[in-house]
Amino acid sequence: MISELNHINIDTPDLDATVEFYEQVLGLVPRAKPSGNSGMWMYLGDAAVVHINVVPESLGTVTGNFNHVAFSAANLDRFVATLTRRGTPHRVVERPDMGLTQLLFNDPNGIAIELNFETVG
Repeated sequence: MISELNHINIDTPDLDATVEFYEQVLGLVPRAKPSGNSGMWMYLGDAAVVHINVVPESLGTVTGNFNHVAFSAANLDRFVATLTRRGTPHRVVERPDMGLTQLLFNDPNGIAIELNFETVG
């Protein structure tokens, strides 16, 4: 039986853009990988939730049916403003059936990201 999501792993030819995105958009904190290998781990509190590896070129769609990664979040307006300022295409989807508002966008590698905000009221 599993107990929690440990991390997602991203392969990218552009480490700087990927780290900057997860730091500036999602507020994750970058730290060197413990192994000393090229790449970076991105932390949410004490948890390294995004592991980033450097690869020589884009791997395209090698992840097959992988669709997206989702995070719970707060302050929808701040995230929308950040994405708008960066010119990152995004959309807001109201999900009253789930009591959520979802913010959908892609990272620099084309990975779909979903942020879920509890709907008040």
